[in-house]
Amino acid sequence: MTKQQIEAELIAARSNLKSLTEKSARIMNGDLIVGNDGDEHRVLNHDQSASARRSLRGPEALDLPIRTGPPGDHHITGRTGGGRPGRIRLQSWGEENEPTKRNEARIQPSKFQTPIVRSRRPANANGETSFHFSHEAISKTRQDKISARGVRNRQGAASDHVLYIEREGAVAIDPSEAITGEPNSIAAKEGAGGRMSAYIEREEAVAHAPGGERVIFSNISDDPTERSDFWRLVEKTEREPSPDMITIKPEGREQHSKFWSAVAADSDCPPKLSEALLEAEGDKSINVQTGDNRQVRSLMKRYGWRPPEKPAAGETDHEEMARKARDEAAARGAEFVDGRGGRIQYRVVGELPHDVPHEARVRILKDFTAEFEARSLPYVAVMHAPDHTNDDRNWHFHLVYHDRPSKRFTGQAEDHIVPLKDGAGSKSIAQSKLRKDALGDPAVQACIGQWDFMVPYEYRKPSGRRKVTYPFQQPKDRDCNKREFIPMLRRRLSQLTNRELEAAGSIRRTNPRRYTEIGIHKRSDAHLGTKASALESGGIATEQGIRNELNQWEFILRQCRDEARENQLRISGQLKQWRNDVDALGLNAEELARTKEALDRYEVSAQIAAEHHFIARLMDEQLDRLRSRAEKAAKASKKHLEAIDAGTASKRQQKDRQRYQADFDSAGIYLAGLELLMQREIKQIANSNAVAARHDTIAKAAQETVTEIIARQQSRAATNDNGAESRQSEASGPPVVSSMTRSAAETPPSPKLSDEAIIHLMRTKLLRPQIDREDDAVHVIFSRQDCALFRLPNRWIIADLRTTARVKGISRFNQRAFKRVLEFVEKCPQRVEAQDGSVCLAADAPEQLVEFAHKFRRDEELQSAMRQAVQICAEEADRRARAAASQRTRQLREQLMSERQPVRRAEPSSRQEQLPKPTPASPQEEPVQTPTNEQIEHEGEGGELPPERKKLQDWRKAHEKGDAHADRLALCVRQDKAAAALAKAELPKPMLAELELGAQRHFEQLQRAAFQNGMGMGR
Repeated sequence: MTKQQIEAELIAARSNLKSLTEKSARIMNGDLIVGNDGDEHRVLNHDQSASARRSLRGPEALDLPIRTGPPGDHHITGRTGGGRPGRIRLQSWGEENEPTKRNEARIQPSKFQTPIVRSRRPANANGETSFHFSHEAISKTRQDKISARGVRNRQGAASDHVLYIEREGAVAIDPSEAITGEPNSIAAKEGAGGRMSAYIEREEAVAHAPGGERVIFSNISDDPTERSDFWRLVEKTEREPSPDMITIKPEGREQHSKFWSAVAADSDCPPKLSEALLEAEGDKSINVQTGDNRQVRSLMKRYGWRPPEKPAAGETDHEEMARKARDEAAARGAEFVDGRGGRIQYRVVGELPHDVPHEARVRILKDFTAEFEARSLPYVAVMHAPDHTNDDRNWHFHLVYHDRPSKRFTGQAEDHIVPLKDGAGSKSIAQSKLRKDALGDPAVQACIGQWDFMVPYEYRKPSGRRKVTYPFQQPKDRDCNKREFIPMLRRRLSQLTNRELEAAGSIRRTNPRRYTEIGIHKRSDAHLGTKASALESGGIATEQGIRNELNQWEFILRQCRDEARENQLRISGQLKQWRNDVDALGLNAEELARTKEALDRYEVSAQIAAEHHFIARLMDEQLDRLRSRAEKAAKASKKHLEAIDAGTASKRQQKDRQRYQADFDSAGIYLAGLELLMQREIKQIANSNAVAARHDTIAKAAQETVTEIIARQQSRAATNDNGAESRQSEASGPPVVSSMTRSAAETPPSPKLSDEAIIHLMRTKLLRPQIDREDDAVHVIFSRQDCALFRLPNRWIIADLRTTARVKGISRFNQRAFKRVLEFVEKCPQRVEAQDGSVCLAADAPEQLVEFAHKFRRDEELQSAMRQAVQICAEEADRRARAAASQRTRQLREQLMSERQPVRRAEPSSRQEQLPKPTPASPQEEPVQTPTNEQIEHEGEGGELPPERKKLQDWRKAHEKGDAHADRLALCVRQDKAAAALAKAELPKPMLAELELGAQRHFEQLQRAAFQNGMGMGR
């Protein structure tokens, strides 16, 4: 093809991409709708009457609000009876009528032009994906409450939820024969495979098998009635909920007095709160039981109160302070304390892989429940299969458990009395005695077969008052409330899932960490909840669903652009490598011209193919986005219609058959019209793919030409080099070669490591190469030591974005591991030990850090830090030994001092420094420091300086000159309290330290001489 034709193809592709982008924006904004004729239709507004009213209004319009609802004749007939009239919402002209949330799915029309989240799971460079896992705690309550995840909590919620997840036709059915019994017996009967057959039938389930028996996977009971009764008993015995409270600070009342006056005057305000606000005094806080904080918060919202804002992802300290300031201002001085009772149930919902055999999902659930079996926590686990109301890959499980271990009461001491440990406290001893006494009570023995937390025991206290207690109720497992418990469960599910994915031969893996931690640069989607999910499936867009779809579209766009950039880096890197080889080989003119022509052809064709691939991918993604909501609605409607025809749908779904049929038809009309409207753009996708394939073929042929010429020239160069070496060896005679050199020469060269092999070495050996970016490529530079040990290339050039991301991620992990080891060595030098001339971490150090240190053992920086740590420990041990010896010496000196009397002795008149010669003394004598000759001379001179300043001046002169008697003078200064105080006040810290060191040095010298002669010196 000519250059003009190639350019025309690119221009047409770019034009169609631009056209598709503009049409997509107009369709999604509502400016363009799609009809079954495929023509473009302008849209004024869905509510044309509201648009007309808005067009009639000018900027000065002051329309009064009107009340909703049809006009009545109550002003004529009057109204009698009935309850208090509710608040009537005001509506202004131009405001569209919006349906209530309850009837929104039935009234609001489907908006197929608004895209919906597609069923895609983002993966990182290693093929790891996230998965759904939620953990919810349910507490005892007096009235209905909504949890943080939108779960309704009310009285009896625990037992009702179990009935819901175990309902007829609510879970997967094992296609094989159903087996009932305890989990351990089931596993034993199924053999080593550990197949779980605790399945229950689910209505409309894909895995439904006729005649399947309902089986539950639980350690509570095989009877669903007993399981439901168990949760009712748990709710009955747990702690009663505390009342809802509100605290209003005095400064909040003063700053927002109008707000609180309006709240107190409102008819919906609780009487206690209204009275407290009206009777509030100066600087005292108000504490009131509200009965229901939800109603109070709803009341306060009418007058401007709002709940605290949620922290934004990646919030800075400044943003956090600003958010807290806004929350404090919006709170109006109010603080809510929602009353809560005891925990009655914990609910876990986990995702199961769809791309593994059914038996594998069974093993995952069976092994996951082993954690609750080991802790003796009562639980119920149910596997749910996809049905006509959700996606075909929606395999998941529900697990509910209680954090208090429970078992049936047997009346035997060995089953309910735990032997006391040595040193048990008085409370434990009293509880053990109470259990023993209870076992002897006939009324307690009559409770055999009941749950241990429901066995009452009535006894008389020493005061004579009778009391009823439940002595066999086991304490709650507090690990369930620790921060590490939920992440541990999530990691456990990920491990079990990966095990089965690997066994099934799938390349997909799951990772329990967050997106940012596993290298997926995508914002997490918000949980929609049951109602919002139903609306989205019915073709009705929700605010949160739109935000989730925008997150997904942003991630898809980034993927397309990264892929295009990766292709450009690959092409430029390959061309640079070939051109370097051509320059180094020195081709002849004919081969050089042929090579350059092939390189130019490869460059043009590869870049054109890459651009057409990018355009086709981007256009296909945009069309898929436009089709997404209509396709999902059509698929959901079709599945409902099929379920209705098969008789597996619910009665409510059967009544809505016409609506499902209408949704299916509407979606089909939209999709057909979209195909007609976008027929030119759809054709462009096929054209771009064809053009890209054609240019890929041309680029591949050019690549083969270049590699063939380079390989042939390299072979010629190698032959010429061998011939030159042979001629040189013949002229010089046979060389003398050692056996070591001969063996090394005979060793064949090692093959070039593949990228995967290098990445594997980096991960397993914790290599930390230098990573630089040069000329649109990443250069990984290994150290000489690593190159010699592992036969790595000195410089590894990467143009692949996926490989680059993997290498950078591994390098960051290795750097963090190295930093952790260094910080540990600096923080805990006592954990470093020397062995056979080398240093390493001790065996009692953390196992992971010991492994890291072993792999980094050749690093000079780590070795230096470890040697320094050993030296620090040795110096510390020496210091402690000297301190202990000094303490022992001081004790001996004090003992001798107590047995002797002080004796004053004259010092020799010589100017030279001499040690005092001790003389035998009586037991009552005690040696004292006598003045030196210099001191006598100073005193005889009658100088004007005070004695303490004179002593300090003499030491400073001797210290500056470096005289030998400077240490003796330092001791004189230290023994004189006035001189010592003067030194501390005037001398700088370094000189003061030298004074103290010299005095200590001379004192020890005198001490050693004194003890050698049998007497001690006073300090």
